[in-house]
Amino acid sequence: PPPPPPPFSMIRRPPRSTPRPSRRQRQMCIRDRTYDGIYYGHVFMQYDLVIQKVVLRLESASSEQYISIDTDKLTSFQIDQTYFEYLTTDSSLNPGIYEIAYRGKKSSLVIHRTKSRVVKTTDKIRIFYRPYDFYYLQNQFGTFQITNKKSFIDAYNSDPRIKQLIKTNKLSFSKSRLDTDIVQALIAIEDNASVNQR
Repeated sequence: PPPPPPPFSMIRRPPRSTPRPSRRQRQMCIRDRTYDGIYYGHVFMQYDLVIQKVVLRLESASSEQYISIDTDKLTSFQIDQTYFEYLTTDSSLNPGIYEIAYRGKKSSLVIHRTKSRVVKTTDKIRIFYRPYDFYYLQNQFGTFQITNKKSFIDAYNSDPRIKQLIKTNKLSFSKSRLDTDIVQALIAIEDNASVNQR
């Protein structure tokens, strides 16, 4: 028999999600998730970046309901090819939902994505949601927030080999490419035997 549904708490219906930055959620089919030690697959859910809750949509022939689930029991879930975990064990990170952008043998990159509600009242009231992404590198030296190329190099104790590796791979660590360049740098470090001898 299928596993029993997890306990839910009712919340108000969330706004419809679109790719526009003014919307508050990312909404798509979550293919897999684990809740309170039980695996659930092919469930339509939403990850609300404002309240940091995972919202489940339940439909019947006559009604449609949106309910939130206890985040601290949601150990992991997947949206298309993006994997998320609820992290609690690392004291250097606040407990919460983190996107696992990369996980190698000696390092990993986790991203905490959120949105804040902004209200502007110049000539008329305008409400939109501003995204904020926080990148955290975890390696043999600890956990570091990465904001640019310098902070990445500092996370490796300013090792000149890391500087050369970044230069060789032409990584800019610009705002628009920050997550991509961090992952490329970590893959290059994992593949570089001389850097991994430390």
